[in-house]
Amino acid sequence: MELTGAIEIHFVNMVKWRQLAEKDIAGNPLHRWLAWLDPESPPELVEEVKNMDGAIAFAEDRQGFVMQDDESRELYWSRQIAEMDRRAEIAFALDKAALNNARNALAEGLSLEQIHRITGLDMETIADLQPR
Repeated sequence: MELTGAIEIHFVNMVKWRQLAEKDIAGNPLHRWLAWLDPESPPELVEEVKNMDGAIAFAEDRQGFVMQDDESRELYWSRQIAEMDRRAEIAFALDKAALNNARNALAEGLSLEQIHRITGLDMETIADLQPR
């Protein structure tokens, strides 16, 4: 069933799927996902499909994360936020340094084009730094 151009829902009869004599696990990604999702799949089959399909291995890893206790999840998100903050601080410092370098270059008489090549700043930003 197509809900929108971006979303489709497929219904799978798991009872019927389980009865298939030969499931084409290696050649059919849907069958690999069904084998992973099926609680009746033998552990050896689940391991096999994880080894065949990196997306399934990633999904299992994420599932392990979701199943963690609240404290572990909180610690994970705290680390993620700290890393994003650190990256934002570095980006801010680099932008500030580029602006300072551009001001200094303008004071030394370099052209806007030269400053653009050196700092990577856009021409409009550099032009805005010029004294009026």
